[in-house]
Amino acid sequence: IQFGGNTCSQAGTYVNPLNTVLGCDSTITLILTVESCSGAGIFDSQVENIKIYPIPSHGEFFVEVPIAIVGNSWVIEDMTGREVMVGKFENKTMKFTLKDQINGTYFIRIEGYGVERLMRID
Repeated sequence: IQFGGNTCSQAGTYVNPLNTVLGCDSTITLILTVESCSGAGIFDSQVENIKIYPIPSHGEFFVEVPIAIVGNSWVIEDMTGREVMVGKFENKTMKFTLKDQINGTYFIRIEGYGVERLMRID
């Protein structure tokens, strides 16, 4: 932020004294708060649009994600938390096969912006 001819880029209090032609002196104070933007809110809103189908899957299923999730990591885990498969979303729609795994319930963990979301696959 430009303030009083200076660049203010860190959190803090900045003071800019003003001397006017009429002899009136004023002071403008800027209190700057900097909050990091992790993108977690964006990720959260995109997670709501993830589709897993068909349910029940019978060992093969599709995961459809918004374009903002493409490139993010995923992990498929069994009920004990053991990683069965790992990878990244290469496309908006990906096909997964668990036919070589024991029948049961699995979870897909989707990661992005330092946030993880766990979704159940039946």
